[in-house]
Amino acid sequence: MRVYMAESNEAFSEVATRAAKVGELVEETAAASNEQAQGIDQMNKAVAEMDKVVQQNAANAEESASASEEMNAQAKQMKGMVDELVALVGGNGNGAAASSV
Repeated sequence: MRVYMAESNEAFSEVATRAAKVGELVEETAAASNEQAQGIDQMNKAVAEMDKVVQQNAANAEESASASEEMNAQAKQMKGMVDELVALVGGNGNGAAASSV
């Protein structure tokens, strides 16, 4: 009977040791999962910030394109005015000023 008790005690001791090991592994897994969740949260924040920057860049590009078109139209208008002024002053088209002074 003592042999059975000794074997039972040894078996229970081994079960307790393995249960403690399982508990440690579960704690390590929980800690790793928590770290992973924090990393994912940081990645989500970074992606959201990058999205904001991309949207702002797109808006800036659109504004730049619009301003460029407006400047192009103004440049054409100014060239027309300069051409009219040259014609009124009597320019000969080669850049030399009229000598009627």
